[in-house]
Order: sequence, then structure tokens, then C-alpha cells
Amino acid sequence: MFAVLIRSILASIISFIGFEMMVNHKDLLFWIALFLLFLLFLITVSIVAICRIRSNRLHYIVFPLFYFLSSIVFFVFIPGQIFQQIYIFISSFLFGAMLFYVGNFILGHTEVRKTFRHYTLFDIVVLVCGFFSYCALFGLYLFLSWPIWLLFIGALVISFFLSYYYFWYNKMAIKKNLIYYFIFSLIILEATWAITFWSTGFLARGMVLFIIFYTASGLAKHNHQKTLTSRIVKEYLATTIIALALVLGTTKWTF
Repeated sequence: MFAVLIRSILASIISFIGFEMMVNHKDLLFWIALFLLFLLFLITVSIVAICRIRSNRLHYIVFPLFYFLSSIVFFVFIPGQIFQQIYIFISSFLFGAMLFYVGNFILGHTEVRKTFRHYTLFDIVVLVCGFFSYCALFGLYLFLSWPIWLLFIGALVISFFLSYYYFWYNKMAIKKNLIYYFIFSLIILEATWAITFWSTGFLARGMVLFIIFYTASGLAKHNHQKTLTSRIVKEYLATTIIALALVLGTTKWTF
């Protein structure tokens, strides 16, 4: 466990330094990002290796790299140095925390106490990754003028990837919950199609998909754990309505 902690801290430090290098050397951003992914891949593999797990190694390796890749793409679209520095600190800390949680998960040292609304550290990281991914996707769609079909494919892939890991780490049987994937895919496709007609920036569009993911995954998790009550449903719906109102009411619309 101590070795996992040391490697997780090292990953956070490397992530922090790498982002700072991107800020100061924007002309080398692609190569710095590529080198960072390679270094963090080695650290992630070393964490999985010292835990001596013999099966499902790719499950534990792929998601941390997906998280960091999405955080890099989202970082490119962040304006202002102050926001960039705040983002660098939060993203690097969460990356190290995620690796530490993954190592403890493999070793069997998972959280036994129920947290607020049954959310664990990994659940929070998955949600943050969802925010990064959806916002980065719309950033690429708007700034690179992607065709709409590529946007749809990206939204489906991201949603499937996030929900798969969300269910898997919460020990929810994938085959028994295929209905969640089907319903969630339809919701995401409909929302993505509708958002393409909006005259807003990438951040507001990504936030809408993130809010949908937060609500759908949370309700699915409570339903699986037999803790879904009318009060929890009302709380999620109220949170969703308030969040959407804040996002749509504060964003800049260009008609």
C-alpha cells in the first residue's frame, strides 16, 4: 500500500510539471502531452504490477490514461492563466488520488462505509472525467469543425466508456444492466443532437451532457443498490433542474 501511495504521489507531481510545461511551451504541447502519457502509462502499469493482479489488468490501466487524455484535451480550451493554474492543481491531484484508489481497489482495501449518497472517490473521479470528456468533445467539434456524425460517435463512445467503468468499479453486473446502456445511449444521442442547434460555447454544451450523465448514473446506481427512494429521485431531479437553469441562464448565447 505504501508503494502505491508513493507512485500515486509521483504521478501527481509528473502531471503537475507536465501541465506547467504545456503552459510555458505551447509550441511543444503535442510532444509534451505524448511524453506525459507515456510516463504516466508506465507508472500506472507499475502500480497494477506491484498489486500482483493476474486478470483484468487492462481494466485498471485504460481508465487512468483515458482520464488524463481527456484532461489534456480540455486543458487546451481553457482561457486565462488563473483558470489554467487552478485546473492543473485539481486535475493532477485527482489523477494521483485515482491511481491510489485503483491500487487499493485491487488490494481489496476499498471503502466499506457508505459515503454521501453512496459516492466513493472513484465515482467522483469518473464524474470529473465525464465533465472533461464531454466539454473536450464539443470543443473539438466547434473549433475543428467536425462533422456531426463524428460528434455522435464520440458522445456514444465516451458515454459507454464512462458508464462501463462506473458500473464495473461499483461491482454492478454488466450483462444484467444492459438496459441502462441502451436507455442511456438514446438519451445521450437525443441530447447531443438537440445541443448541436444551440448557439452556445463548448463549455455549456459539455455541461449539459455531464449533468445528464450525473443524473442517469446516480439513479442507476441507487436502483442497483436497492436504495432508490422517492426522496432521492426528487433530489436528483431538483439538482438537475437547478444545474441546467444555472448553465443555460449564465452562458453567452450568440444568435
